[in-house]
Amino acid sequence: ISRLTITAVLLLAAVSAVAAQPAVPPAEISAEAVYSEGGTSFVRVTYVFPEGFHQTFQRDFFKFDIEGPDGVGRSEIQYPAPAGSDDTYSFYEQATLEAELLGWNGKDEIAVKAEWQLCDEAGTCFFPASASVRAETIVVESTVSAAPGAVSAGRLLIFLLMAFAGGLLLNVMPCVLPVLSIKALSLVKQGGENRRQILQGSLLYAAGVILSLLSLAAVIIIIKASGEQVGWGFQFQNRGFVIALLSIIFAFALSLFDVFAISAPVMKGGSPGAKTGAGAHFFSGVVAVLLATPCTAPFLGAAAGFAFSQSPAVILSSFFMVGLGLSFPFTLIGIFPAAVKKLPKPGAWMNTFREAMGFLLIGTSVWLIDVITYQSSPGYLISILIYLTALAIAVWLYGKIAVPGCGPAKQLIGLAVAAVIIAVSAATVLPDRNPADGAGTSATVREDDYGSWQDFDPQATLAAVGGERPVFVAFSAKWCMTCRTNERTVIFTDEVQNFFRDNDVILIHGDFTNRNPEINKWMADFGRAGVPFYSWYPAGSDKAVLLPEILTKQMIVRDLP
Repeated sequence: ISRLTITAVLLLAAVSAVAAQPAVPPAEISAEAVYSEGGTSFVRVTYVFPEGFHQTFQRDFFKFDIEGPDGVGRSEIQYPAPAGSDDTYSFYEQATLEAELLGWNGKDEIAVKAEWQLCDEAGTCFFPASASVRAETIVVESTVSAAPGAVSAGRLLIFLLMAFAGGLLLNVMPCVLPVLSIKALSLVKQGGENRRQILQGSLLYAAGVILSLLSLAAVIIIIKASGEQVGWGFQFQNRGFVIALLSIIFAFALSLFDVFAISAPVMKGGSPGAKTGAGAHFFSGVVAVLLATPCTAPFLGAAAGFAFSQSPAVILSSFFMVGLGLSFPFTLIGIFPAAVKKLPKPGAWMNTFREAMGFLLIGTSVWLIDVITYQSSPGYLISILIYLTALAIAVWLYGKIAVPGCGPAKQLIGLAVAAVIIAVSAATVLPDRNPADGAGTSATVREDDYGSWQDFDPQATLAAVGGERPVFVAFSAKWCMTCRTNERTVIFTDEVQNFFRDNDVILIHGDFTNRNPEINKWMADFGRAGVPFYSWYPAGSDKAVLLPEILTKQMIVRDLP
């Protein structure tokens, strides 16, 4: 009897509480679904709040879901920047939420269930409410559009030219310098060759660059078709890829010290008079692309961001233009071979230069080791060093067995011995016994210069902008040499750090070393596809000022509003 009495009292109290709730006018809900053939389809839901009421920024009580048709879903909801103080963040008058539609054919009508919870000016929040609406269907006819409105041919041409300029500027980025230096050495060797040979070598190098980038574009198209988000340099978020690249670069470095002789991919043997084969020219272009992709040069970030949101044809065209730009200097030399004669004459200095480039490749290997250890569990550095030692022994034995001029049988034996040693060592020491769930050794690395910065979170970042303090958002990755150069020469210098402190700037850092869909989506909303990514929000404004990929102190200390 006592239990029944208590239950009855609680039910009566609940009914009384509901009855005591004043009548709250509902929010007005409208929706539109935009379909783009070959592009990104999305749905927008607009809430118009009644006068005297607002919506607090709580995702659990402010969202929408797709009710139909069957098989259609949505990606993560993107919220506009809310207004408010340090204690509460709210949406007033109206707000529009947006999400990508997944699995929609553009024909079936989209049904949306919208949810919200209104609060009055006194701070009283009422029961959550919901409503189901039919979305107006909008079809974008252009096959190169991934956003509202078709992309004009003129705008497309501008982005393709930006892709070419970005590829051209990659030639001066620190990532590509080792391969370009060795390629320049090859050109010096070609100084005595005829015009046809020089042109052939340059065109083969360009073919290696362009075909590699088109292959990368094809992978991106496949990943996008599966519904995943992807950004420039995404392959460096895969530790297996980085280990494979480290193996190639480290082996190249050893070949430049005459540990063993190879005819490809970059040069043949250690003799200054040796000629480079067709495969060497082509493969040097492939390696240039492998080392160039962790960098984003000026123009390239915007061009890649545009391309990644477009149809497969536009992605392929953009990457083709990047390849043309990256290979353009050596293509130009092939067309005008007289330029080779202006280079220093072949001589003994070439051996010294070749060995210096070997040390440069060793430095590149150290950088890649740093990336790998960041992506792995603590203590994995020892595994990598053991593997590289085995790799060095393998190629040394190959050099001892397959000496220059030996027969095919010896070359095959040397290759087999090296392959067995490398395979056994890789299978033995490279598996990570205690993986860090894809997050890398973040706890350790966060003790570096970014240790005092806030970790990026979309909701927290939206809550921070528009307040009384300016906000600086930086996305970087351990494999991004441009990022690390900016950090050492600009961001963490005394002048810039004093500027941040004197202006009470909220500092937010997003780590893109490993896969992070939230960072991918955030950059895509600004038309960017890779790091470095820097944005500045002045105090009292929710409008971002995007900074270029290569920073100077003046851009921050003197030019920011």
